[in-house]
Amino acid sequence: MENLMCKGYQMFDRFQTIDWNYTKESLKQLAILHALSVAFSIEHPKEFEEKTKNLTLKSDLDSMKEVFKLTLNNILESSKEEHKDRLKNFMQNTVTPDNMNFMMRPMKRTFITHGDYRPSNLMHKLREDGTYDIIPIDYQTLSRCNPALDVLYFLFSGSDKEFRAKYLRKAYDHYYSELCASLTRLDLNPDEIYPKEDFEYELREVLPLGLFIGVLLLIMITAEVNDIPKFDQKTELNDLYYSPSEAYKTRMNDLLEDCIEMGVL
Repeated sequence: MENLMCKGYQMFDRFQTIDWNYTKESLKQLAILHALSVAFSIEHPKEFEEKTKNLTLKSDLDSMKEVFKLTLNNILESSKEEHKDRLKNFMQNTVTPDNMNFMMRPMKRTFITHGDYRPSNLMHKLREDGTYDIIPIDYQTLSRCNPALDVLYFLFSGSDKEFRAKYLRKAYDHYYSELCASLTRLDLNPDEIYPKEDFEYELREVLPLGLFIGVLLLIMITAEVNDIPKFDQKTELNDLYYSPSEAYKTRMNDLLEDCIEMGVL
């Protein structure tokens, strides 16, 4: 178990938002992970199925009903008045177990995805030229899923409104370009394996889950230290309550407004 901090790597400041240089390298590393999983599935299909058959990602809203209820109240109370009805309708009619499980599954092709790909799970080193050396960590949530979910998870949890206005489309295109480059290095044809239209289809299908994950994660990401629940062996799900910060309210409402423009809400 290598200590990356001894080599100058550090964690991302969760109160900050991502810039383009950080995003560019983060999505490149994500694309490499995804491409390797595809190569594994093609070159060793039986072994791939055997080793990944239990890596399924499913929603379990029923077991977290009380936590979800508290969190939903937090989200609704933090939203602007003009967003409340849209948001409530979205939570009641879109965030259902069936819809969630559909968006969490492989679609056009099975990829092994990180499952928790956000700046807090990346170690980075800033180079003198302003670029980043990035190493993803925390692979315990690896799942058979679609790659679009990892991409949205990272972008919606790590960016702000200004970044999305300038770079969101560019980030999608950059990820896909890096995925193609990685597949090509592995002697695989991206146009046959995972054409651009398949990626665009999955992005559209998974956007609602990206929004849902974003508003949930941002509560934890922006929580003040004194508002973070204390964890021990007696901690129960109902105790995992985060008090929304002012930073959360700003970033969450900005994300809602962007998703309204995208047609998600």
